[in-house]
Amino acid sequence: MQQLNIIDLLEEVVASLSGNITVRMTSSYGSAEYETKPTITYIFGDAQYIKDQLDEYSKVTGVEKLPLIALFTPVKEKRGLVDIASEAKVSILIACSSRKEWNNEERKTISFENVLRPIYDAFMEALNRHPRIESNYDGSFPHVYSENYSYGKYGAYTASGDEVSEPIDAINLSDLQITIKQLNCIRDEKNS
Repeated sequence: MQQLNIIDLLEEVVASLSGNITVRMTSSYGSAEYETKPTITYIFGDAQYIKDQLDEYSKVTGVEKLPLIALFTPVKEKRGLVDIASEAKVSILIACSSRKEWNNEERKTISFENVLRPIYDAFMEALNRHPRIESNYDGSFPHVYSENYSYGKYGAYTASGDEVSEPIDAINLSDLQITIKQLNCIRDEKNS
């Protein structure tokens, strides 16, 4: 049996969120808010690949690219450990559409309170519910959390200086500890 890797496992977690989280979106002109259960796009790769994929999605009418959860690669998994299949500290980007003309107060409400934080909360809960993922005794996952207000105002750039095709607001998660349990160590307590 092939060992489940973190890239595939996080794809499962994100798929479980799509259409199941209620967020308050703002129309493209910023004139109206509405509740929706959006599809959450999952992308993995380095910053340049993620930017290129977003640019490609922009060219295709009807393809929803945002909100998204992106896993930055490479992912360095520790394997061969006792009682666990693998573990890694990963970096995640949770992003939604934004507008350059919004100030930080508008960005805080429209992007972070209405969209990004609910997706973050649901993502962390979904990690905790997944039967193959080990959490701390209290259901938490150690990580560094950062709300990035500058992407939407000044643009998001790759290491080579390429700008993402449209403004985004984002939550950056770094050093997110993900531990995959061995199949014979899975407890059914999360599903009860």
